Amino acid sequence: MAGEAKVREQESMEMLVRVMAGALDLPARDEWVGGIAQQLTITLAMADLLETIELGDAAEPAPVYRL
Repeated sequence: MAGEAKVREQESMEMLVRVMAGALDLPARDEWVGGIAQQLTITLAMADLLETIELGDAAEPAPVYRL
């Protein structure tokens, strides 16, 4: 059952990649879509992990360095 969910998730992510590529007028060859979907899934998982970190009120962004 968990395997079926993974397949559905992969298919959903591939559909999202195709729709986004079409909306942005980007080429998305069939052989690329699976890899793009997999990378997007990993990136979203990393973003979810970062969202779990609580920052205190004193947290400030890093300074911007210019040359």
